[in-house]
Amino acid sequence: MKVTPNLYTDPFLYGINPYVRLALYDVMPAHYYLRKRIIYDYEIVLIKSGMADITVDEVVYQVQRGDVFLFKPGHVHSFLVHDKPLVQPHVHFDLVYSPEDSSQIPISFKMKQEMTEEERGWIRPDLTTRFFDSFPNHIRLQNPLYIEQLLFDIINVYNSPSGNFPEIQLKWRFLRLLDQLLSEICWLQSDHVQHKNDRAKLIQLYLESNIDRHVTLEELSNVYHLDKSYISRIFCECFGISPVRYHQMLRIQKAETMVRYTNISLSSIAEQTGFTSLQDFSRAFRRTEGVSPSELRKSMEKEGI
Repeated sequence: MKVTPNLYTDPFLYGINPYVRLALYDVMPAHYYLRKRIIYDYEIVLIKSGMADITVDEVVYQVQRGDVFLFKPGHVHSFLVHDKPLVQPHVHFDLVYSPEDSSQIPISFKMKQEMTEEERGWIRPDLTTRFFDSFPNHIRLQNPLYIEQLLFDIINVYNSPSGNFPEIQLKWRFLRLLDQLLSEICWLQSDHVQHKNDRAKLIQLYLESNIDRHVTLEELSNVYHLDKSYISRIFCECFGISPVRYHQMLRIQKAETMVRYTNISLSSIAEQTGFTSLQDFSRAFRRTEGVSPSELRKSMEKEGI
């Protein structure tokens, strides 16, 4: 981990000259699916209320109020909103202002293979390694209210600019937000937090090695000689999702591949991924993918895939 001085007082030490492209207070409706996409720039998203599964580079996070996501240029992400609207104020930005195109780059809703050669050239380099060797995509905040206040301040200035130099006001407020986020990450990567994360990653490995059956908290407790509530807490803190839900998502991912690319019956797929019945499998599949396995297979057949 790199040691970061105060970015707010020393931004140019890291070659940072931010440009805020878009700042919005946004609400996604219940059951909304934002399909997989790659953005050209960076985006910070705060979860103010609601629940969703957010996937970043194939890792699924079950979010809760106060979570923050940093989507980096060229990284794939998607949203699947649960049964209540997801309130997610967010800001799109460049870490380094480019006079050639910073004010011109649009917001992308495409995958890389759908982009033109010109659009692929808009994807920014990832500069977050200037701060940390591995800058996290998901941050579970210790102080969400302060981050929320800073983000809303940016949104207000962006949508109601005042004074002679609103772009400087935006830059100043954004640096305060980024500096606070870096402080939160430093705390999360401290030794006592890392010890818990190491345990959580061992549990993750166990779950990934047993995606052909159902694994319970009781089993994890017996394997690792840890209290069930402690296992749930450290896993959620590390991955933003409960171990049971994470394991189910892994099994659904395996099932989706089988539904798409094999002729194996749905009941057999359910059995091979550890579901006790076809009904339980279909319910879990729809919750994760937005459609039932039978609907997905029919749509594949209709498209001749």
